[in-house]
Amino acid sequence: MGVVSNLIMDMTLKGAPIEDIVKATKHSMVIIDATKHDLNWKQSEKDNDISELKLKYQGKRQGGASTLITKAKKEYDVPERKQFYKSYIDKETGEIDWSHKNKNGEYDRLTNRKKKIKDPVTGEYRMTDKPAMQKSTYMAEAKDAMELSSGLTMENIYAEYANSLKQMARDARKKAVHLENMKYNKEAAKAYAPEVASILNKLNDALKNKPLEQKAHVLANYKLRMWKKDNPNAEFEDIKKHSGNFLKEARQRMGSVKHRIKLTPKEWEAIQAGAITQNRFLQILNNTDLDLIKEYATPRNYVSKLSKAEISYAKSLLDGGRYTQAEIAELLGVSVSTLNRAIE
Repeated sequence: MGVVSNLIMDMTLKGAPIEDIVKATKHSMVIIDATKHDLNWKQSEKDNDISELKLKYQGKRQGGASTLITKAKKEYDVPERKQFYKSYIDKETGEIDWSHKNKNGEYDRLTNRKKKIKDPVTGEYRMTDKPAMQKSTYMAEAKDAMELSSGLTMENIYAEYANSLKQMARDARKKAVHLENMKYNKEAAKAYAPEVASILNKLNDALKNKPLEQKAHVLANYKLRMWKKDNPNAEFEDIKKHSGNFLKEARQRMGSVKHRIKLTPKEWEAIQAGAITQNRFLQILNNTDLDLIKEYATPRNYVSKLSKAEISYAKSLLDGGRYTQAEIAELLGVSVSTLNRAIE
C-alpha cells in the first residue's frame, strides 16, 4: 500500500492526466482489500499498467519515491548514536555534529556498539564486525530539504517550509547550548516549603509508576515482535496502530497508570525561584504535562476557550466521577490542559 500511495502522490505532483491517476487509484483499492477478499493484486498490477506508470513518473519500473513529499519519511539505516548531549552541538551554527573523533580515532558521538546477530545453527547470539545501526529518515538527515526536491514548484514550497523549521531547531539548539543549569536557592526552598513538599509528593507518585511502566513496555514490545513475525509485510501505519494497542493492553495488565504531574501556578513560581534542584526539575519535566509548562513559561493574558456553561458542565461531569478529564476534554473539543486551566 505504501508503494502505490507514493506512486499516486508523485503522479499528482507531476501533473499526471486523470486516466493515469484512475489506474493507480483502482490498483490501490485492490491492494486495500486484497487480504480481506483474496484479490489478485499482481494481476491488478498488470491490468492497470503499474510498472509503466512507475517508469513514467518515478524513473524505474520497480518504482521508488521520486519527490520530496514521498522521500521525506523514507527510512534508511545510520550508525547508532548516543543520546543527545549539548557537547554535540556546534555553538556557532546549532547543527548537531556526529563526525567528531576522539584520540583513539573513534567517533565518540556514536555508540561504536557492534551488531549482534543470531546464529542460524546454534541459535546463540554473537557479535559481528558491523556497527549497530538505527533507523532515520531522509528528511531528518538532510541539512537542506531542497536536496530531496526534483524541482517541482509544490516540492519547493514544502522544502522552504521544512528548511524554516530546521533553522528554528538550529536557533533553539544554539540557545540551549548557552543555557545555564538551574541554581538551587536554600532561602527560596524555605520560603516555598509547602509548595516544595507538594511537588516532591507528586513526583514520588509519578516515579512509583515507573517500574510498572517499564514492565508494560517490555510486554508490549514482546507482543509486537511476535505480531511482526506473523505479519512480515505489515505497513508502517499497521505496526504503529498495533504498537499502541499492545501498550494499552500491557498497561492494563501491569496496573500501570500514565501519571502526569499537575503543577499549580504557585508551585511553578517556587520552581522559578530555585526552590528545587536541577535534577528534580528534569525529573518533573519528564513526568508532567508539557502544554501546561509552556503556558506557565510563556505567560499572557488568559482567555478561556470554554464558556461558563461549558465549565459548569465539565465540573458536574468531574464531580460525578464517571468520566476522566481526557474524556471530558474530548467531549468539549479542547486539550486536557485547557480544560484544567478553565476549571481553575
